Amino acid sequence: MTELTQFDIVCRRLHSQRIAGTPFVRPEDAVDLLGAVQSQDVAGASWSLAPRVENGTLETVLDALNDGRILRTHVLRLTSTLCKVI
Repeated sequence: MTELTQFDIVCRRLHSQRIAGTPFVRPEDAVDLLGAVQSQDVAGASWSLAPRVENGTLETVLDALNDGRILRTHVLRLTSTLCKVI
């Protein structure tokens, strides 16, 4: 078995979280892969989703929130959590 290098681990992590490689088409697909996105505020959570989406911007993610395709909650603490609407 070949030992993984630090570079291999970094590449696998970037690809598995879709920061590198094939982007998602929609922000809600990124939330679905991640399970949920937690941040101090909705802007931080939105900016963590945008790079995972093809041509993703803050506006793209906010549109998904405003359209009800992503749900914003405060389930865990006073932090914002974004979840996929089922």
